[in-house]
Amino acid sequence: MKMYDLKLLLDKPVLNRNLLIGNGFSIAASPRFKYSSIFNCADFSKIPWVKNIFTSLSTENFELILNMLKSAQLVNKAAGNIEESENDAKAHSALVDIFIDTLGEIHPDNKIIYRSFECITVEQFEANGKFLEKFNVIFSLNYDILLYWSILENKLEYKFKDNFSIKDRNRSGLSFNESFLNCTSLWYLHGALHLRTDSKGMAYKIVANQDSSILNQLKESMSLFEYPTIVFEGSDEEKQFSINSNRYLSIANKVFSNSYGALFTYGFSFNENDDHIIEAIKKSAISVLCVGLHGTIKKNQKIFEKCEGLKSTANHNFNTGSRASRLEVYYYNTDECGNIWQ
Repeated sequence: MKMYDLKLLLDKPVLNRNLLIGNGFSIAASPRFKYSSIFNCADFSKIPWVKNIFTSLSTENFELILNMLKSAQLVNKAAGNIEESENDAKAHSALVDIFIDTLGEIHPDNKIIYRSFECITVEQFEANGKFLEKFNVIFSLNYDILLYWSILENKLEYKFKDNFSIKDRNRSGLSFNESFLNCTSLWYLHGALHLRTDSKGMAYKIVANQDSSILNQLKESMSLFEYPTIVFEGSDEEKQFSINSNRYLSIANKVFSNSYGALFTYGFSFNENDDHIIEAIKKSAISVLCVGLHGTIKKNQKIFEKCEGLKSTANHNFNTGSRASRLEVYYYNTDECGNIWQ
C-alpha cells in the first residue's frame, strides 16, 4: 500500500469533509499530553501500589491499568474476596481522579506569549487554524481544550458550532441546545475538561470569565468533587456504557455514526478500547477514509490491518445492502504533511 500526500487527499471531490482527532493531535502541539508526561507528573501517594503496576509492566498507559483494575475487581468479587474487590474499585476511581487532576495541572496555558515552553504560541494557533478550516465537521476524542482554544483563537466559531448556547442564570456555563443538532459541527465524542453534566443529565460548557479561566474553574470544581464529563474507562465496553448513560455523549456518537462523505483521522490509533468508533465508521455513510499515520505503514501495521479489515467489512455490508456506500481507504504520513502546530 502507498502513502498519499495530504494535500492531494484534501483535493478529492466530496460532499462533506469530516475530521476525527485523537491524542496525536494534542501531542503535536505539546509533549505534555503524552501518557509518559502525565504519568511522571502524577501524584500516586494515595495508591502507591497502583504505581507499582505501571512500573512492573513498563507502561504509562492509564487506560490499560484502569482495565486491569476493573478486571481484578470482578475476579476478586467472583472469588469471594470482597475486601480486595472493594480496594480495586477504590483504586480504579482514584486513578481516574489522578489522571484528570494531573491533566488539568500540566495543561499548557493559552496566553499570548511568544516562544514560551509553557504556552501554545500565536504562530502555532494560526498554523493549526489553517488546517482545521479545511473541514466541515470536527469530531474530537480528546479531553483537553486545545481544539476549543484553536477555534476561538482563529475566530472559527462561526464555522464550528458546538451549540452550547443556552444561558442559565443559575450557572455561569452554557447549556447544550438540542434544537440545532443539524447545524452542530463540533462534537466531543468522549467529553472534555470544559464540559459538565448537571443533576438532570443535561450537558453544559464551562466558559472563561473575568474572574477565572477554564483551567482555574476545573481545579476549583475538582476540589469540590465536581468532575468534568469525560469518557475515561479502560475497555471499549465500559466506554460504550458511559457514552450511553450520558445524553450529550450518546447524541454526539449517534451523529458520528450517521456521518457521510470523507473522514480524515489525525492522531487516532484505532485501538481495541475504541472499537465503538470503528464500528460507527462501518455503519456510517463515509465513502472515503483518510488515515493519518505517525511514520510508515510498516511501522503502523496494527492500524493498517485494522483499517483494511474495516474496509472489507464496510464493503461487504454495501454489497449486502446494509451500507449506503462503498469505502475507500487512503493513508498519509502526518510527519511529511507538515506539522499542523508549526
